[in-house]
Amino acid sequence: MGWENPWDNPSNSQDNTWAVTNFTKETLTENLIGVYDETDEIVYALKFVELPDWGNVGALSSRQIDAIRFQYDFETIELNQEISLNYDVLSFSRNSYPELQDISELNTIFNIKLVSEHSITSRDYHSYIEENKIEFIVYDKNQLDTKLVNSKLLQLIYSNDRYVIFKIQNGP
Repeated sequence: MGWENPWDNPSNSQDNTWAVTNFTKETLTENLIGVYDETDEIVYALKFVELPDWGNVGALSSRQIDAIRFQYDFETIELNQEISLNYDVLSFSRNSYPELQDISELNTIFNIKLVSEHSITSRDYHSYIEENKIEFIVYDKNQLDTKLVNSKLLQLIYSNDRYVIFKIQNGP
């Protein structure tokens, strides 16, 4: 498909509401389907180990990709026979991987071997406040989220034309 939108090369469309571009394992030029959102700079890709028999990429009237569909046809599966098919999925923002200058080189990212495991930890403000014994918060009034003013967690202590100071309720 060469990074085209289904509207640029539709196999089927309906009333300017959606369009799809179909593919088969014979018509795919690579074992990869990649989608790139230029507005939010998000990359999404599927790399097939075994090519699907059929599939399509669909787009809405806004040209936004709304689906990637694919299927495998199993003509005969014998009793006690196991079948498995594999594909890899990748999704990331361009900001998170600036080394990828040319989006057409997406296939290379699937081959990257990470040096170390990544650990993901979650944080929430309440735990952070307790662990660090925080009792007051000072905000720039120009950047204050109005939802905070109505929060039951915070009590307004001081305000001027530039700053607001909140006491944290039920704090340490």
